[in-house]
Amino acid sequence: MVNSIACIIFSLSAESSGMLFNRFQGELDGNQIIVDAYNNPQLINEFTRRLGAIIRGMPNSEISTPFCELLNEAFESIESHNNGHEESCERLAVMITDGSIRFGADRDQLTREFRRYGITLAVVLICTPAFDTWNFFRDLSHSTDGGYMLMADAARDLGRVTTMVLTDSYSLRQAFRHI
Repeated sequence: MVNSIACIIFSLSAESSGMLFNRFQGELDGNQIIVDAYNNPQLINEFTRRLGAIIRGMPNSEISTPFCELLNEAFESIESHNNGHEESCERLAVMITDGSIRFGADRDQLTREFRRYGITLAVVLICTPAFDTWNFFRDLSHSTDGGYMLMADAARDLGRVTTMVLTDSYSLRQAFRHI
């Protein structure tokens, strides 16, 4: 049974980018979920700066590998705070976007990189984008076994997924398929 979810929440838009790090941990009796927020400003600023540099490199460079490597480093930072006491930890990246940033990579390359690092992607759109952007992000999130939602539904859906994983015997993949 999964007993924690390492979660990186990041926003992407043409104007700005940002990151937050959290870990959700379920108690053994299945009745409580603890949220650890990692508020190391220097670390978060460094990752946010690097994310911005990757985004500024588009569309002239292929970004899927450096982008997923950055996420992997951030996950390793979260996981290192646990001192190796977890039996099972899943990785969830939550992308909040207005759809203005389109990755210069194809969806299959991004999917391979997310899977290489064991990252499940949930995409939250803050507005309804153009049809091709909608399809790109929906297909990308589903190909990583994650979910795709509008901002209005995000808190409810992500809350349900977290609860299903930490208090029941669901994996992130199974939980996203049930919402």
